[in-house]
Amino acid sequence: MSLNLIFLLLIWIILLIGLAVVILITIFMPNIFQFDKKISYSQKRTIKKKINLGTAYEYKKNKLYRITIYGGLLALIIGWSAVISEALKHYILCLILLAVASGLYMFLGVLMPSFKYKYCTNYPIPYLTLISKANFTKILVLRTIITVLMVCIWLLPAIFHTQFLQLLTKLILYFLNA
Repeated sequence: MSLNLIFLLLIWIILLIGLAVVILITIFMPNIFQFDKKISYSQKRTIKKKINLGTAYEYKKNKLYRITIYGGLLALIIGWSAVISEALKHYILCLILLAVASGLYMFLGVLMPSFKYKYCTNYPIPYLTLISKANFTKILVLRTIITVLMVCIWLLPAIFHTQFLQLLTKLILYFLNA
C-alpha cells in the first residue's frame, strides 16, 4: 500500500475519531432547555410547542430566521436527493450531496436553537430553566465542529474517490487473505 493511501486513510480515521469524541462530549453536555421534574409529558409538549410558536411569531419578520427555515428545508431536500442518487448508483454525487446537506445542518442545529434561546431569555417560561450563556455557546461551538467534521468526512471520499476505491479494494483483499 502506498504512503499516499495510508496518509489518506489516517486523515479519514482521525476525522471519524474526532467526530465520535465531539458527539460524546455533546451527549454529556446539559440540555439547552431543562424542564422541572414535576411536570408531565403533556405539559412538556405544550411548553415546547409554545417555544416553537413563540419563536416563529417573534422572528417571522427577521430575514435570518426565514433563511434558517429555508436552509433547514433545503438540507432535508438535498439529503433525500442524496439517498435517491445513491439508489441510482451515483456514489460520488451522493457523497457531495451528503456533504452539502451536512453543511446546511448549521441552520437547524445552530441558528434555530439560538433563536429559541433568545426568545426564552426575553420571555421566561414557567417550569423551564435555561443553561448559562457560556454553556450555550459551548454547545453551539460543538455543533459547529460537528458540522465541519461531517462535511470533511463526506467530501474526502468524493474528492479522492479513486484512491478510496483502491484503499477499499486493498483492505478487503488483505482481510480475505488473512
